[in-house]
Amino acid sequence: MGQRFFYRAIGILILVVSITCFDTQAQFAKYIDKPKVAAVPLITYNRSYGGIFGAFGTLYFPINKLDTLSPASSVGAGGMISTNKTWFGFGFGKLYYAKDLFRTVLAGGKGNQNFQYYNENYGMSGSFINYSTLMNFFYGEQLVRTYGRLYTGISFTHFK
Repeated sequence: MGQRFFYRAIGILILVVSITCFDTQAQFAKYIDKPKVAAVPLITYNRSYGGIFGAFGTLYFPINKLDTLSPASSVGAGGMISTNKTWFGFGFGKLYYAKDLFRTVLAGGKGNQNFQYYNENYGMSGSFINYSTLMNFFYGEQLVRTYGRLYTGISFTHFK
């Protein structure tokens, strides 16, 4: 139960930070008139997962070129795989439309984490414990501007 709660908390934290970053990025790309692409490769190594290889990409674009009040919308995807067969893939989108009256956020992903730890009890020799965790998530949010820059709406989160 403790590990499951920990992974859900980490997932929610990553999602909140990601959505905040997307909002910040959209503010920087506020007045674009044509699509722009940003991509980041990922190559790293650590002792737990081995080699990790991935890529992340985002497309910034105006939904309606006549709408100069809405910030640039963004959609993207990414994924990673490691040499211990851990993998994760995700997609996301944040859309601004109707002169910034409505904002929609959608994100989803799926992955499999393979890991092991060394367990040693008193009076017994230790051994490695292997485990694999299949995870997926979906997040949806719909906001409506109510007054000035104040938005209200609903959101839905699913983690498994």
